[in-house]
Amino acid sequence: TMQNMLDIYGSLFSNSSIEDAWKVKVAGRKFQLEELEDLVTKFLKYRLDATNLLTYLRNSTKYEAPDLREVILNRFAKDADAVLDDEAMLDLNQEDLTNLMQKQPVCPAKKVVDVLIGGRGNAKSKYGIFFMIQSN
Repeated sequence: TMQNMLDIYGSLFSNSSIEDAWKVKVAGRKFQLEELEDLVTKFLKYRLDATNLLTYLRNSTKYEAPDLREVILNRFAKDADAVLDDEAMLDLNQEDLTNLMQKQPVCPAKKVVDVLIGGRGNAKSKYGIFFMIQSN
């Protein structure tokens, strides 16, 4: 059955090959293997955590997975404090950053400001104006 196939294939996935799981999800969609796509989606949801949330966010756009995107954004609202420590926050595009902040994350406001306009390299030039516009 499809579940057995995924169990076998799923055991091959590691944190370093989560990218492969995204590709299997896309293949399931492309070949209209709904059960496979659903099982891989469950697998990806299970593996989602604060350490890979930003990668998942980028992949949700890259692999056109709006079903997972909403899950990712909601998870950010809960895990924002840990995710904001990730240097990859500085690499987000404006749309992703806006979507994250619209979820009204539970974290100290000072931490958001420190990440966006604090002393972290180009953060001030990249997001300073954006943050001022959004906060008005």
